[in-house]
Amino acid sequence: MEQIRVGIIGTGGFAAKRAKCVLALDNAELAWVCSRKIEKAEEFIESLDTDNKSIMPKSNWASALEDQDADAVIIATPNYLHFDQGTLAMNNKLNVLLEFPHATSTDEGNKLLELSSKNNLILHVGLTHRLNARHRVFKPACARDSVKPLSYSISGTEACGKWYDSIPLTGGKFMGGMLPYLVDSVRDCMGPVVSISGTYSTKTKDGVEKGDVRGITMQFESGSVAQIVNVRNVSKPAHVFRHTILFDDNTIIEERKGKLQYTTPGMDDREEDLSNGAHSEIDTVMEDTACFIDAIRFPEHEDSTAVDAQETLRLVELAKNSIRESGAF
Repeated sequence: MEQIRVGIIGTGGFAAKRAKCVLALDNAELAWVCSRKIEKAEEFIESLDTDNKSIMPKSNWASALEDQDADAVIIATPNYLHFDQGTLAMNNKLNVLLEFPHATSTDEGNKLLELSSKNNLILHVGLTHRLNARHRVFKPACARDSVKPLSYSISGTEACGKWYDSIPLTGGKFMGGMLPYLVDSVRDCMGPVVSISGTYSTKTKDGVEKGDVRGITMQFESGSVAQIVNVRNVSKPAHVFRHTILFDDNTIIEERKGKLQYTTPGMDDREEDLSNGAHSEIDTVMEDTACFIDAIRFPEHEDSTAVDAQETLRLVELAKNSIRESGAF
């Protein structure tokens, strides 16, 4: 098969990572880049420092998707735009990669899945967090026959971002930020979820909202449980999370700031630095982008990322609805 021609909508940090990945792949070619301003698209292309002079700058995403001069499109825009852009792309017979979360509601996500199936197209969702070093250790540890994970807990802080004040307190703030990624990481390790609920509260100072606290409790078919506590502050600049799994032999695996700590009864504690060794060599965005291109080239190999992402979105929405029913929203 000839090279897969790929367009990219967006010129942010993730779009840059995806573009560089496409340029590095032997079986893909970057066809165009679209931004709201043609100058930004031109600057973006120039910043890629590539010998490929045929990459076209575009400033209207609808026209770009209708031009049909690509086989696929990577949509690296805010997720409230994903549904309209993904729908138009697939209506124009383009395979689509959407960054996660791929939609703002399960209804939107279901419609995207139905459209990809109807048009026999690849809908790939970038679950790059499943490829990171921590997840590559945690998931196989949870799948061992010799021990069973009893609980998975995550606690941590992230920055709100400038967009925070513009989102209404009707569930939008609950759905945003790192929370969907955390829920997806947990369910991919722990298996099918039988129940999920959420909590939500805001943090104020002198009558001004300065952040919030979001909680998730999950129960699994295995009988295991998970708890996520996600604090967001306007003033905090970094994402800092602690992931901890307790197993039925009282072994504990904990990750924080790139360090893995293993605690096993009767044995010396040991620590592993995830920035060293085999896991540190994995470029998660490159691997995910290559999977998208391969899914187009070999459609007989099922791409389940959209189905997986849709299940996570459904769970987060259920947790949000449990909070609304409690009267917190």
